[in-house]
Amino acid sequence: MSTTDLRIVKTKAKLREALKDMMEQIPFDQITVNDLCTQAKIRRATFYKHFKDKHSYVAAILEHINQQWTERQEAIIESYQGVWQRQIGEVCLE
Repeated sequence: MSTTDLRIVKTKAKLREALKDMMEQIPFDQITVNDLCTQAKIRRATFYKHFKDKHSYVAAILEHINQQWTERQEAIIESYQGVWQRQIGEVCLE
């Protein structure tokens, strides 16, 4: 069971959706934290409780994506571990 507060999960989901929608319309450098919060329907104080600025927010998104990718790659490698061991064993026995 996750110990992450559901309010935090929902806030971050709203921010991700708001940023995605805004970046389809305007460049990132023109997006302000105020604009992002208005679009996400959250208070700026809530944003700043979790992030220093919009750049640290994007860095957190990228870190999360990288973590997910790494976990998926590790799972794939682990699932093939037995296959590789059998193939190496077969090659060594030839």
